[in-house]
Amino acid sequence: MTFEGITYDDDYLVIWRGLVVGRLLKQSGVAWGQPDWYWGINFGHRPQTGNMRGNCRNVDEAKAAFQAAWDRLRPGIDDAEIEAARRHDRAVEARLDRR
Repeated sequence: MTFEGITYDDDYLVIWRGLVVGRLLKQSGVAWGQPDWYWGINFGHRPQTGNMRGNCRNVDEAKAAFQAAWDRLRPGIDDAEIEAARRHDRAVEARLDRR
């Protein structure tokens, strides 16, 4: 699993086996002293439940929280669901290429 920078500093896509499975980002406008790093898992067509997202005080906490949540979720993802996510990503890329 990799945490790769995207459009802005402090904004990362989480990539697993070439699939985007989530995001970590530092949120603006959060009250001083409050956790301002958001993490969330988004995989396939699964609804994002409360244990698939959260807020942390720094990027390292957010990475650890994401990893722990992913480790709980991953065993329930089968090959068919992985392939469906890959097909979806390819379809999105094709639509973007046509612009």
